[in-house]
Amino acid sequence: MGRVTAIDAETTEIRGEIVTPASSQPIAMVYRMALENGSWMVVDVSVAGVWLVAAYRSQFAQVLQNGDVDSLIHSLQEKAGKKAAT
Repeated sequence: MGRVTAIDAETTEIRGEIVTPASSQPIAMVYRMALENGSWMVVDVSVAGVWLVAAYRSQFAQVLQNGDVDSLIHSLQEKAGKKAAT
């Protein structure tokens, strides 16, 4: 279990590390969570200090300009499937 830090009453971060089989060096992970409608939801993830929502915001915006949220989800699922196949 990681270290939990409350940012405010509705936002918290969970910090931890993962170790992959390819590397014995731990990789820092932070999950930022927000309380929405009574449930805690992950709203951003940091891997080795890079916040993924910020890093991919422009790519997400391009997909959303040409489609909708379902198009974005489909695009992400497609990319994840291609990565898993390699």
